[in-house]
Amino acid sequence: VQVLDSLKITYEIHLWNDGSTDGTLELLYELSNAYKSLHVHTHENAGHGQTLLKGLKRFTSAKYILTADADDEISPENATALWHQRKSADVLVGRRFERQQTLWRKLVSALSRQVVWRTWGKAIYDVNSPFRLWKRDCLQRCLKAVPEKSLVPNLHLSGQLQRDPINHWRILEVEVTHQQRNLGTASLKGLTMLPFLWRAYRQAAKGAKSDYKLSRHPAPASQMFLHET
Repeated sequence: VQVLDSLKITYEIHLWNDGSTDGTLELLYELSNAYKSLHVHTHENAGHGQTLLKGLKRFTSAKYILTADADDEISPENATALWHQRKSADVLVGRRFERQQTLWRKLVSALSRQVVWRTWGKAIYDVNSPFRLWKRDCLQRCLKAVPEKSLVPNLHLSGQLQRDPINHWRILEVEVTHQQRNLGTASLKGLTMLPFLWRAYRQAAKGAKSDYKLSRHPAPASQMFLHET
């Protein structure tokens, strides 16, 4: 809230609770009572990908949409850099700089990058970055080609930015500082990630090979986080 207030813009923050059982929802409601710009949504546990996708598809009239994970690996202060460069591109992707990762996480990142590059083409380096500032029309159009049950929407969105047969989107990667996870616990670790990754990569490859063509009409709308005054 402090970061966005400093930008002197009109905004809303939408927080999604993915079926937590640790008191997170109660804390979110307390925060929303203190800050009127916060809006809380909750549903039964569906996983990170489905929660992100559900949020992105919410109706809004926002001109710009900022997405971010809640693990605090990317500090909110990085939003300032993206916002000041918003007119330079249709989507700005926070490229995580000097990431503090385990060897296993580095392998996952490298595999994700190769899946997107080999399936759709090279457009973004940090293909699974959760920190992105979108122009509404760009996000809405790319969302139309993301499978309804996508496990990793950010991979599909990165691919669609490259493959869109109608538009040639302007993409700008902006370096953002990365730090160790401060909040929450990762639900998938080590070898337990293998079945998930296999399904996610197969899903990405299948989606890219489909004959689906993006419509010339915009998608309904997406989740609002920011919009310019």
